[in-house]
Amino acid sequence: MQRPRPIRTVRLLFGGVGQAMADPKVRVLLGMTFSLIGIATVFYHLVEGWALLDAAYFSTVTIATVGYGDFAPKTVPGKVFTIGYVLVGIGMFVAAGTALADHLIRRAWDDERERRKRRRLSK
Repeated sequence: MQRPRPIRTVRLLFGGVGQAMADPKVRVLLGMTFSLIGIATVFYHLVEGWALLDAAYFSTVTIATVGYGDFAPKTVPGKVFTIGYVLVGIGMFVAAGTALADHLIRRAWDDERERRKRRRLSK
């Protein structure tokens, strides 16, 4: 059984994220997700009167379904916007995460397959 190699794993992960950004599907989904978080941040800053950092924090925590509960919209427009934001945002967040993870897993499988092939050929 092969021992885990943490440094190799970290290198593969970060290298894979860089490679994943070349994939148009990953780029578009991440761009849309970050754009949506940006729009929500500006909305909460203007409508709820939150500091930009607090608004960005709430937007990110909400779309990631963490929901600590330390911030919550108080205005009617804020509550209505949040309903739509959650319905659209969670799906987009999951799609972006899935596309990125799929690319990373595919790369890891391809690297492992290539490594085994090289090992067989060198015997």
